[in-house]
Order: sequence, then C-alpha cells, then structure tokens
Amino acid sequence: MSRGVLSVVGLRIQHAGAGRPALDGLSLAVAAGEVLAVVGESGSGKSTLAQALVGLLPQGATVDGRIRLGSDEVAAGDRQALSRWRGRRIGLAFQDALANLHPMRTAGDQLDEVLARREPGADRASRRAAALRLAREVGLDDAATLLARHPHRLSGGQRQRIGIALALAGRPEVLVADEVTSALDPPRAAAIATLLRRLADTGLGVIAIAHDLDRIGAIADRMVVLRRGAVIETGPAPDLLTRPRSPYLRNLLASRPRLDANPPRLPVAGPDDVLVESASPAASTPKTPGEPVLSVRGLSVRHGDGLALERISFELSPGEVLGVVGPSGCGKSTLARALLCLDQASDGAIAIEGRDLLVATGAALADLRRRIGLVFQDPAASLDPRLPAWRSIAEPLVVAGVGDVAGRRRRALELLGEVGLGPEHADRRPHELSGGQQQRVAIARALALAPAILVCDEAVSALDVGVQAGILNLLRDQCERRGLAVLFISHDLAAVRFVADRVLVLDAGRVVETGPVAEVLSHPRHPASRSLLAATPQPIEAA
Repeated sequence: MSRGVLSVVGLRIQHAGAGRPALDGLSLAVAAGEVLAVVGESGSGKSTLAQALVGLLPQGATVDGRIRLGSDEVAAGDRQALSRWRGRRIGLAFQDALANLHPMRTAGDQLDEVLARREPGADRASRRAAALRLAREVGLDDAATLLARHPHRLSGGQRQRIGIALALAGRPEVLVADEVTSALDPPRAAAIATLLRRLADTGLGVIAIAHDLDRIGAIADRMVVLRRGAVIETGPAPDLLTRPRSPYLRNLLASRPRLDANPPRLPVAGPDDVLVESASPAASTPKTPGEPVLSVRGLSVRHGDGLALERISFELSPGEVLGVVGPSGCGKSTLARALLCLDQASDGAIAIEGRDLLVATGAALADLRRRIGLVFQDPAASLDPRLPAWRSIAEPLVVAGVGDVAGRRRRALELLGEVGLGPEHADRRPHELSGGQQQRVAIARALALAPAILVCDEAVSALDVGVQAGILNLLRDQCERRGLAVLFISHDLAAVRFVADRVLVLDAGRVVETGPVAEVLSHPRHPASRSLLAATPQPIEAA
C-alpha cells in the first residue's frame, strides 16, 4: 500500500443495532493522479466509506482500522483527527449538490466562506480571485456571472461543479466524489466524469463512488467492487469490466439495460449469485393502440417571464410506456407537475379518459387526480420515515376515504405481493428497507387507487444497476398485467430503450422529436437527440 497518497487498512464499521458490519475489513489505496472507482449495490458500504474517510460517520458506530494520508496515519475512529483533514487534505463532493448548497447565498459567497476559513489572512479581493480560479478550474467558463447566482439559478451540472469547487477550495490531496454524476443528464454527467479525470491528471487522487459502471469505468484507472461491506474484486478498471472474475460483478454487468438491444427481461441476481429471469407475462410484442387514456394538446406552462413548456402535444394509450427524455431544464419535470395539477397550465388541454383535467373542479377534479399515480426519484425522501410500509401504501386509500383499517391493510399486503415483496416487509419502516425495496413500496403506493396512468419521474436514476433492473422489469409487468399507461421520465436512455414503446424528446420546453423508441434512439434526427446519445456511454463488452 506504500504507493497510495491515501490508504485504508482493515476498516471495519459496525452501526449500532445493525446485524452485520457496514464495512468488514476493507483495505484500499488511491495514488496521486489516479481515479479509483468504488462500485457496488445499495448497502454495499460505498457511502459509509466516504463518510469514514472524512470523519462523518453517525454517532454510535464502532470503528476499527487505520487511515494513512501521505506520511500521517490515524485511527479510523478518530473523528477529531479526521475532521482536521476534512476539507484541507480530503475533499468531499456530494451526490445532491442542491441539497448541500445554501439556498439563500450566492455560489460566490459560499466559496468565499470556505476560502476564508482555509486562508484566514487573505483579504476579500484575493479570496474573490481564488474563487474565480477555482470556478474556472472546474469548468465554469463564465465564472464571474455564475458565482453571483443563487443555487436555484444554476443548472444541475453547474451546481455540481460548484460543489466540486467547494471540495477543492482547501487544495486537498484526495477528492472523494460520492455519486456526483447519477442525478445528471448524459451531457452533464459526461462533463463531470471528464472533469474528475482531468483533476486526477493534475496530480489529485480521486475516489469516485458510483453505480454507473460504464461512465465511471471509462475514466477510472482501477476499480474496487464492494458487496455487503467486503471487497469482492479489485484491479484495473478495463480488466474488471471486460473480464469479471466474480459472479457478482458478472451479474451487475449483465443486468445493465442497453441502447442496442431490447430483451423481454433484464436478468436479476437471485440467491447465491445465480442470474434469474423472473416470470414475465409475455415477451414484448407490438401493442395495438386503443383509445388514449391521456391526451395532451398544445400544453404550455409559464414560469416567470418565460415558457417552461410550449405547446406540447402527445397521447398515451393503455398498456403503453412513453419515455420522456431531454437535457436538464428542458421541461420534463414541469410536464409531470402539470399533469398532476402542481404547475398551472397557461394554455392547452389535458384529457384523462376523455375528461378535461384543466376545467374540472371539486369532486370531479379529485376523481381525475386519483387516476394518476406518481413515483418519485428518491424513494427514501418520498416515504414517511415514521410509517411502516403497509401504512405508506395505504395512505392514498385514507385520503380517498376507501375502506377501513383492516381492509386497507389487506389491500396493502396484496400490493406488496404485486411489487415483489412479502408480508414480512409490511411492518418495516423505510430505514429497514433497501433502496430497491423502498422504491417497490413507493410503486405499490402509487398503484393503491388503481390509477390508469403512472408517472415515473426519474424513478430509477438513484438506484444501482441490479436494483434498477428489478424495477424496470416490474414496470413492464404492471403495464402487461394492468393495462397501465406509463409516462417514464428519465435521463437514462438505456433504461428508456428497455421499458418504453415510444419516446418524446424535449429541448427548451418544446417537443423536438418523437417516435418509436428503437427508431429515435438508433437514428436520431434532431441535434438535441444526437447530443444525448453521444454523451451516453456504451457498455464495455466482456471478453
């Protein structure tokens, strides 16, 4: 391990009340100028590792092991010593940059605050010059203008670059980047991945924690694969992606949806790392369009002085999945909010099963809104942490006044079975469920009132590869079994290719291309479509 700028030896972390260690004897090293990718499914210990390196583990955790940085070594449980390294010698960039930036302060003010702590003797002018240099270093070309803005006036990619600039403000020797590309559209994710590679090339050690095997694998020098807190496999990234040795990594690679193929099912690892293709109602067959369950005509939504959506039109039939893609800020989430009456339309019409949503009031409006279910991006944030799973699922029934407590519990248990969970999950609270199980509970809740339409707003982007495959299979099953119409909003084009029948490409609030998913993603005509595809990494083929 002598080659590492940062090395970890025998790291073992046991959270209070947990049955097994979050990390169990982990050892790794990252050298100057190297990108080390740390990958694995939810619960594998990736984010626990990030927290441990900067002394941010929750109170009550039992920690053993050593962390060496250069010639200095500390006990892994020495929070005080690690806090002195945090920001100065080890920088940390988070997944959700918006949640980690102060909403009431400009990006420049937040950089200035960090620089003032790092360089107490520097005056305001020199700190501003340093902030501008940092902003340009992370690829913000119009640095002066962007630093004067508040976080909500920056794009997702710009916010992520500000977050990385904050992590670099103390000129650390190592940058820990925890899922910094997963919430971004393909062009912005590609740009951030390229930035990490460029920072490493200047001599920085980079630990890139990710579930995006192809994007991070393409820029990484080495890779560590974690499972249940232990290292399953490690080695040069290209070797692991092309010649995986462990069944676990082979399964992760096989579970990825692809742009160039559309199998009826994605394989998911079962017990003992055996790939299984769970029962499917039928192989995918061409659907015969029926009467549209959702008809959108000339829909416009105004935000401030501009149009967030401009004259959007499409139809959605029972049993059909319509993918909605486009760069950040194109209007995807605004479309979802308009369909749910959370954003007010300034023009156009929305008809659900032939009834006009935009003119309905009172009981008629409430009935129409019950015909649409919604699945959010972050399942943990969308579930009440105090409620057991069955009560979360039954919430819509309570609001609608359907049934009594016993009947609602019976319905919740039925829905748990439909989404692939058992009665043993009914009384678990969100923190007792994995990320994939949380999202299954969220889908069950969205199905509680038997909606005709399901809106999935980035419902798989926060999930790791294996869990994502299970959720995508589940969505396909629900379409087949229920005749459910799904609006699938995503920046993951491979997931859209797998689950959708047709795709709608938005750019600057307008529909720029639409058609069968295979046709649009294989032969894109519009520059926006071509840009999304060009920035989507191609799977590295196993030998």
